[in-house]
Parts: sequence; C-alpha cells; structure tokens
Amino acid sequence: MRCRYHGIDVHLTGVPWSRGFMEQYRSVLDGQRPDRIKDASPRVMAGSFNSLVLRYFQSVAFLDVGASTQINRRRILNNLCKEYGTLPVRGMTRKHVVSIVASKAATPMAVAAY
Repeated sequence: MRCRYHGIDVHLTGVPWSRGFMEQYRSVLDGQRPDRIKDASPRVMAGSFNSLVLRYFQSVAFLDVGASTQINRRRILNNLCKEYGTLPVRGMTRKHVVSIVASKAATPMAVAAY
C-alpha cells in the first residue's frame, strides 16, 4: 500500500493493520525516510488466506459497509489470519470452513461472528 506524508512517498509492506505494517506507517508519520524503513513483516504469499483477506480489505464490498462493521470484520479476519493466514486457499472446501467454525464452538459469540 502506498503512503505519502509530508514529502515522504513509500510503499508499506505486509497486511494492513498488522504489527509490522503499523510500525512502518508510524515511522512515516514520524518523518522517517523510506530508505530507513525495514520490512518489519513477512511478505504475503499469493494464494494464501492472508492474500485473500488483504484483497477483501481493499474491495468495494468491504469499503461500502459502515465503520463499525469494518472494525468487526477486520478483527474477525485478522484473528483467522493468525491461525490460517499462511495456508493456501486453493484447496479449501466447505468441510474446512465448517471445521473452522466448529473449532469456535466453545465461544458462542465467536461462532455467531463467523
């Protein structure tokens, strides 16, 4: 994602709202030059769950919903990315989704959120 601020123009890496991404963003806001910013987060693999979520966060479907809905969806999807982010989406089936939802059965509010 591109970030421009007070003459600094840099491409931030990583998943938006991740720790590494936010560290890079904060560095730009603090006036740090782009050549001093380290890649603080791992690259997102194409075809991974992280990649899919990142594309969703940039989609019209996500950007058209209200702010509170975005916050809730971002929280849920970021938590899923912590567990399943590096896994490929290509082989994912309905059975896998049902299994993920079932693993949240101990927390009924989490199941309702999915």
